[in-house]
Amino acid sequence: MSTVHCAVKEWHHPQFFPPIEHQQLCSDKSKQSLVRLPKKIRSKHLSWLILFGRIPPQEERLLARLTAWTQAVRDPSVRAALLTTSLTRLRKETPDLFLILVKEWLHPARKRMWSNGIQALVPLISSTEFDNLPPIFEIMSPILKASPAALQFDIQELLAALYKKSSDETIYFIQQTLKSTKSELPAISLRRMLPDLPHDLQVHLREILRKTV
Repeated sequence: MSTVHCAVKEWHHPQFFPPIEHQQLCSDKSKQSLVRLPKKIRSKHLSWLILFGRIPPQEERLLARLTAWTQAVRDPSVRAALLTTSLTRLRKETPDLFLILVKEWLHPARKRMWSNGIQALVPLISSTEFDNLPPIFEIMSPILKASPAALQFDIQELLAALYKKSSDETIYFIQQTLKSTKSELPAISLRRMLPDLPHDLQVHLREILRKTV
């Protein structure tokens, strides 16, 4: 049984999940049946559809619903599922809409939502079907400039994914970000995460930090 399914079994918050048999919903057959439910009934079980990665891209008030749920969830594994597995259809079928959603979370005025946005971006970047990195760099530039200590692990994971996708573009992005800010926070954050980044990226970053800071 996957992490997502186990997390669903353990989470019984009545505000989000209707009284359905948890064990039954953890089976593949039940998931398929749930997806085929009529729209009226399906809407009552939208929270289950989300955790199973079946949420339709056209779902109304998607941003508001996901934002509310991620803020209410305390279990890290369930929250991670909401931000990754739940958005599978949205990422694959409508990546432009997905970026609009993430951009809202990563708005400079919504610092409490930054972690959500960064975690949601990693699966998109890692997808073999996605190669449109410039919008990602644009969205992430203010976040890297701010480099909150609480988001160091999230930023580290995202930089590693970006570097794996396109090393040259990622190095250029980091260079330009450091050059365009007077704050020392990005350099401090990059130094702290160096030991946990891919080796080749570490080499590049040491050279960048030596020249630009």
